Amino acid sequence: MSDVAIVGGGLAGLAAARTLRNAGIRCTLFEASDKLGGRVNSERFDDITVDYGFQLLNSWYPAVKEILSPGEYSALNIRSFEAGIQTVTAEGRAFLGDPVRSPRLLGKLLTKEARSAISIRDMLALRRWIGTEMNHRSSLELRNISDSRRNRDMSVAQSLDKSGVTRQTRAAAANPLLRAFLLDTDGETSAIFAKWVFVTLLRGSPAIPAQGMGDFSSLLSRISGVNFEMNAEVTRVHIEESTDLEEGHVDLELGEHGRTERFRYVILAVPQGVEAQLLNRSASACRGLETFWFLSDEPVCERPLITVDGSGRTPLASVAEVTSVAPNYAPKRHLVQGTVAFGGTPKALQERDLPAESEIRRFMGELLGVDANGWELVTRHRISDAHPVLSPRRATRAANEDVLIQGRLAVAGVQHATPTIDGALRSGQRAANRIIEFVGD
Repeated sequence: MSDVAIVGGGLAGLAAARTLRNAGIRCTLFEASDKLGGRVNSERFDDITVDYGFQLLNSWYPAVKEILSPGEYSALNIRSFEAGIQTVTAEGRAFLGDPVRSPRLLGKLLTKEARSAISIRDMLALRRWIGTEMNHRSSLELRNISDSRRNRDMSVAQSLDKSGVTRQTRAAAANPLLRAFLLDTDGETSAIFAKWVFVTLLRGSPAIPAQGMGDFSSLLSRISGVNFEMNAEVTRVHIEESTDLEEGHVDLELGEHGRTERFRYVILAVPQGVEAQLLNRSASACRGLETFWFLSDEPVCERPLITVDGSGRTPLASVAEVTSVAPNYAPKRHLVQGTVAFGGTPKALQERDLPAESEIRRFMGELLGVDANGWELVTRHRISDAHPVLSPRRATRAANEDVLIQGRLAVAGVQHATPTIDGALRSGQRAANRIIEFVGD
């Protein structure tokens, strides 16, 4: 009987494998597909690279720099967008962010057009809403959140109401950011988590590896001492607890392979829908996204900025010219993404009502102020279960969850953390550390 297995080769599973190996523990990792990294991957169409959905690293994420060595991080050749977000409102364009970190854009913030869209007073109101979250510099999963604060958590919409953030500020700034970075179109997300995300945007810059997000997963999977079994779908998990006569174990049934493998401990790091099936649990509601990738012969953005819709005229969560920061995504061309958020709650845009490609193209052109008629569609990705809805108190509950089940199986994944790359990595580390406590006893 082997010691440890990991089911799932996404970011959480790879983070767990790295953590085990750093503790000197060998393991076997079963991945159902032929690719490691889960959804954090890239596709190639001739010389064009697109990511599976618009995905971003944040240059501030603590877990990324912790799990990679300095040499590995440097090898990614991280390319950053400007430290801020451009919002397009009915009154004009405005810049959201810290002008101290991006002084070249300070002039844009002070123009008459920008001031009519969102004032300095509005920005200060948002800063007051964020409050003491600015003092914290750790992943939310590592935070010791008191019971009283956890019990006071509320939806981000309620929290903004309570803080007196004006309707104009919410329409121009808060709501578009929620839609772009949390896929939240209705303000139902945990306020504690939303504030943490807003702070990451102020501290870091949205970024991508020069050759695509798939490079991050590829680099993360370079782990010696791990036996990777690809195209190996685990279809059943059975936990046998220890008795006076026999040590406990976990049996993994690999359906298509027609075999059962036995391990002392298992880390289950799969999407929540798969986890629910394997553990006979119910899955929570998920938010979805659809990303369209277009090629343009001409540049479409003046600056390397992510643009959001603060006017409410389009369903777009974000638009960005990816090649403005990473030209290798489309050599000698200009690659533009547009993402729509949907689902999660009854009030959100539903999957059946998603706009057609022609509408998306028109909406993107309107936001960027360009003619998009000549753009060429590369591909589109629709992900119905991009991440679970993080309702009030769930973020802090996940951070304090004991992920060990029956002393033998630890669970990992964004459903047990925050739905970010940082959260996925932290969940894998946490699950591995729980197993490390027992291996060798």
